Formats: sequence, structure tokens, C-alpha cells
Amino acid sequence: MSKYYSIHEFSKIIGVSAQTLRNWDSNGKLHPHHTTISGYRYYSDEQLSQVMNVKPKNRITIGYCRVSSHKQKDDLERQIDNVKTYLMAKGQPFEIISDIGSGINYKKKGLRELIKRISQNQVEKVVVLYKDRLLGLGFELVEYIASLYNCEIEIIETYLMAKGQPFEIISDIGSGMNYKKKGLRELIKRISQNQVEKVVVLYKDRLLRFGFELVEYIASLYNCEIEIIDNTEKSEQQELVEDLVQIITVFSCKLQGKRANKAKKLVQELIQEEENDGKSRKGNVRT
Repeated sequence: MSKYYSIHEFSKIIGVSAQTLRNWDSNGKLHPHHTTISGYRYYSDEQLSQVMNVKPKNRITIGYCRVSSHKQKDDLERQIDNVKTYLMAKGQPFEIISDIGSGINYKKKGLRELIKRISQNQVEKVVVLYKDRLLGLGFELVEYIASLYNCEIEIIETYLMAKGQPFEIISDIGSGMNYKKKGLRELIKRISQNQVEKVVVLYKDRLLRFGFELVEYIASLYNCEIEIIDNTEKSEQQELVEDLVQIITVFSCKLQGKRANKAKKLVQELIQEEENDGKSRKGNVRT
């Protein structure tokens, strides 16, 4: 059974005013599916699909940047510069929306503004530096919502394309504390065979959480450079919290039942404490 939308419901979904829909009805651009005796216009699911599949003019690219706490504002600026550099290299007109807040905070002002503009069919593409810059949990849901409005979400993995360098991609799925990952071993093997001029990673911990300096030293023995795209600096406290979260997460996967739940609770407490510390520091600066 087809669903029908009132003129106000339909206008909010497609991102135009109710008056625009009335004008479209008058000039023949889009008639409602039916009009009641009282004069109320209603639109169908089929009409919604038809309208949403027609991209309006002047849709834009939005670069979305996020850090977790207010004390990372300098890091946020560097992240914004990186995204701007990438988009300018591709010659795309764009806007930047930025946020400060946890990757599991769904009430961030910038995130809501981004989703609102996507749902109003104003956005052609969203570009993020890394997947978890959009959301730590829930990325796939936002990606699906965007797809309903023919909006692409691009993660900057094509950084080297913008620089015009020939390259190959080696990818891995696994903890930053797992030294047996197939991709990591293949990378080190090819470096040791003197086949690699440069290794490019988005963040330092994308290579390894612990042991990055060792791999960097091995690479230097073969005149291989390791380039980090987003080289934002973190405080010692933030690095310590992130390291502890990674360690507890890895070992909690080996636990079962109550012990696993306790470990997960500890992870959440560490993350919350880090966020609260950032807010308190901001308050102290203001006073």
C-alpha cells in the first residue's frame, strides 16, 4: 500500500517550502497525487522517489571535520586545513562543517546540520579525513541516509591521487596491537626488499598503536619515508587514555560474561573522563 504525505510533510522531506509545492502545482511542474474535497494536497511514495532521484542544481560538497574535545582546537584547525587542501587539489567548490565532541555523540550541532542539509537534498558529497571522524559508531547509518538523497560520502583514501603519485594500497583489518596482520607483514617485507619509496598513512596509529617508531626505523634503513597525512599533535594525557582504551578493548575481547562487561564499562568511563576533562579545561580558561 502506497504511503501519502501532506504538503507540509512532503515539503520537509524534499527540502522546499509548502508554497513552492503550491507553485509547482499551479505551473504544472509537480501535481499532487490527489487533493481532498477540503483542498488538502497529498503526495505519494512514488512521487517522493521521483523527486529525490532528480538532483537539484547547486548541490555542494561539504568537508566534515571533528575532534573529541575542546583542547584539541588546534588539531581541528589542522584537520580542516588537510581537508581543504584535499578538496582544493581536486578543484571542487566546498564548505566546511566542523564539530567538537565524541564520535558516539549523536547530538553534535555540526553533525545535525550536515544530516539536515543532506535530507534537504543540498549536498552532492561529504568528505571526511577518516571514517571515524564522521561517527565512531553509526557511520553506515549516515551513509545509508545519504544514499537516499544521492549523496556520496568520501573518505580521503585517494590522497595520493591528488598528489599525482603512482601508488598501491595495502589494507588491513585488525587491532593496532596485532603484529601478525597480513598487510602489515607484506608492507614490511616489501620495504626490506627495497621496493618502497614512501609509505603514507592517514594517522600515525593506523600503522601501529605501539611500535610505530620501530617500523619507521626499519624503513629508514632502506631510505623509505613514512608520511602521516594528519599529523595532529595530542597531549600526553590524551595519548595515554587512547592507549589504555586500546589495550582494554583488545583484552576484553578475550573475556566473557561479567568480566567483559566490566572491561567495556571501564572503556566508557575513560572516554567520558577525557571528554569531561576537556570541558573543565575550557571552563578554567574562561574564568
